[in-house]
Amino acid sequence: VKEGDLPENAALVLDPDVHYMNIGTSGPWPRQSLQAQIDALTWMSRRGPGSAEVYRWYLDAEKGARAALAAFFGGSPDQYVLTQNTSEGINIVLNGFPLQPGDEIITTDLEHSGLALPVENLLQPDLVRRLCWQPPEDHDPAAVAAALRAGGARDWQIALTTDVLVTALDAQPPQQAAQHEQHRVESRPTD
Repeated sequence: VKEGDLPENAALVLDPDVHYMNIGTSGPWPRQSLQAQIDALTWMSRRGPGSAEVYRWYLDAEKGARAALAAFFGGSPDQYVLTQNTSEGINIVLNGFPLQPGDEIITTDLEHSGLALPVENLLQPDLVRRLCWQPPEDHDPAAVAAALRAGGARDWQIALTTDVLVTALDAQPPQQAAQHEQHRVESRPTD
């Protein structure tokens, strides 16, 4: 279907034979939003996307959007953050939470992938680093899995990472393993 085949007054630029179920991320844009994007990108291309004029326009547009949000929803413009998409906004929030081992994030089973994927991937790099610097006495899968679990890893994360970590721990050069063992002995509490 070409643009000219659609009714001029259609709110969405969408094939009329398609039964559309709004799924946001993958859905069609309202005609007015699409045209505003086309106009803005055309203007920026003609002026030079990196030009001072375009940069000032962008800052003014962002300031205006934040002011409009504050006027509509309340609050002050500086309380609003504009992100490129839902995923970016959700990641900003998730990375701001001081999550600790044992903390839980509860969502629905109908969650936006921008939330579902980062939450599912919260096996924190710090946990993996700590495990590598202070590995369990035995590098067997049960011991590594127990160390991951104690650090707050979820069962599916443990299933995906245990074998890789065991292989990495077993592949340490003897000198590096000895240094890790010395660090472990020195960091043990004394009576």
